[in-house]
Amino acid sequence: MNDKQERKAKRDISLANFFVKVRAFIHELERKYPELRELEGKDSDREL
Repeated sequence: MNDKQERKAKRDISLANFFVKVRAFIHELERKYPELRELEGKDSDREL
């Protein structure tokens, strides 16, 4: 791999790890606050 491909691969892995952490955080919030699931899909500005 050349340097440019290597940097792109590292960036892609970092992004994937970030999204895994975000999903885990959201899952943890939903577990602690089940009412958050009810807000899913609603326009938060209008409904809250």
